[in-house]
Amino acid sequence: MLSQVLPMSCLMSCFLTFGVMSRFNEVTAVKASGTSIYRLSVPIIMVTLALSVLAYVNYDYLVPFANQRAMQIRDVIRAAVPGATRSRSPLVFGSGGRLYNYRNYVPPPLPVLPAAGAGTSKGSRSIFSTGHL
Repeated sequence: MLSQVLPMSCLMSCFLTFGVMSRFNEVTAVKASGTSIYRLSVPIIMVTLALSVLAYVNYDYLVPFANQRAMQIRDVIRAAVPGATRSRSPLVFGSGGRLYNYRNYVPPPLPVLPAAGAGTSKGSRSIFSTGHL
């Protein structure tokens, strides 16, 4: 939940801080005292940068392992086979109207926008052929 809320909360807090300061003429008072607006914004930018690094570390290193552990716990609770392939259907339509049943699907090495049919299925066999009329 933190990884979803943190970026928007940082953005909103920056806007609200400068908005309230502008509404009550605190920015004008700071500028009149000789302090630069950049000097005023540096602490806010540093805190936002630190929170962004925290969100990056959380999202890229902690969340995947936490999700994997949650799936393992869920498998134990439901008494499922651990490490089983979670697929929608073990049946795939192939070329020539053939229907294949596969036992083990190996996804493509780069899961970011894989091309259709990029993975390989091991142990597949044709179980039904439509044939030609």
